[in-house]
Amino acid sequence: MDTLQPVRDVLRSGDKTKAQEQLEKVIRISPSAEAYYLYALLGYDANTITTRLQMALQADPDYAPALQVQDRIEQLHNQGAADREVVQLVETILEKQYGVPKPAVQKSRPETNVYEMLWDCQFCGTKGNLGLTHRFCPNCGSPQNPDARYFPSDEEKVAVYDHKFVGVDVTCPNCGELNGAAAEFCGQCGTPLTEGAKKASTLASETVAAGQAFQSSGSRDLVKEQFDAEMQRIGVQSVAEKPKRGGFNPRTAAIIGIIVAAIGIFGFLFSRTEAVDVTVTGHTWERSISIQQYDNFTTRSWRDSPPAGDNVSIRLGSCSQEIRSYNQVPDGQECRRVRVDQGDGTFREQQQCETVYRCEPVYDDMCTWTGMRWDSIQPALGSGNSLAQSPAWPLIDLNECNSSALRAGCQRESGRSEDYIIIFDNEYRCSFSQAAWE
Repeated sequence: MDTLQPVRDVLRSGDKTKAQEQLEKVIRISPSAEAYYLYALLGYDANTITTRLQMALQADPDYAPALQVQDRIEQLHNQGAADREVVQLVETILEKQYGVPKPAVQKSRPETNVYEMLWDCQFCGTKGNLGLTHRFCPNCGSPQNPDARYFPSDEEKVAVYDHKFVGVDVTCPNCGELNGAAAEFCGQCGTPLTEGAKKASTLASETVAAGQAFQSSGSRDLVKEQFDAEMQRIGVQSVAEKPKRGGFNPRTAAIIGIIVAAIGIFGFLFSRTEAVDVTVTGHTWERSISIQQYDNFTTRSWRDSPPAGDNVSIRLGSCSQEIRSYNQVPDGQECRRVRVDQGDGTFREQQQCETVYRCEPVYDDMCTWTGMRWDSIQPALGSGNSLAQSPAWPLIDLNECNSSALRAGCQRESGRSEDYIIIFDNEYRCSFSQAAWE
């Protein structure tokens, strides 16, 4: 049975991507010189084409088509030809030998923000395989493990044009084969993928400031990751994560118990009430009369917030511009580059920008005000420390004025207060009304 015939049929239709996927499966199951030769003709650059031709000659050192193309590539390199001419050479060979239509000539590449993830083969060690293009290792044919994907550096990234994202790849629950999100059945064993298929894991997004370059996230040690995950699942911590001391600590428990008991005792003592016999050992009282005096004042405030109050007369003095507040004013944008693993062997780059604000001062008139107003002065106090001294209000001599003829020095009473204290033998001091106090 000619295993390459289906590949040739797909090639004639012009679908190189599908042909390469089928070819990788053939190489994994039944590698041959012609399979590697076809694989080389589907290479996307000169280095890939040359590497795959060498794989074909390793399978059969005398395979004439591979030897002829290799010689022609060497001639081009000796003539100083660009890599693009090597790609054009294999496109011509594909057209003549397999009937593959040449791609339409593009004056310029379309813009794209989608690129290939990379993965390393865990079987033969081949590094930098392409996440979307290489579903199988181009060296040994082993299937791609989506968990092995990683971000390339800016220098390593390979653009993907006209990519239609349909979803995250899934693995077959039966054979573990990697399939695209749109697949209904496994391409390897035919198992339905509607239930039980596991979505490929994706890496966390990475961010750098605009103008900075991304570095490769690096090849992943899947064996260590799987081991650590299993240890975490069964509850075993690594030495670095293990706490210095775990389990029950009797000393800590005892301290906590003492604290809880103390809180309970104090709560009980302060919340309970109890009748006790006490002896009165003294009486004190105090009376106070608050006094205000009408007088000159000088103060500063904003022009639109003059001093206010009872019987305030004011005059506006000098003013000056001072900072009263700040406004947040847009001052350009701060941008960063973000790359997002799409889960299908590609990642997309995008720019995220946030508006940056600056503080801009707002000025206003700060003014000096002069005038007359009532201000509190020293109150008049009266006190006593026995029942023999009957409580009385202190005598005051106020410089009272008529409200229509206020002047500096006028005084008025602004309030009265009184307090009566009984002293008990255990130093209980309680305030009472005068009637209860007597």
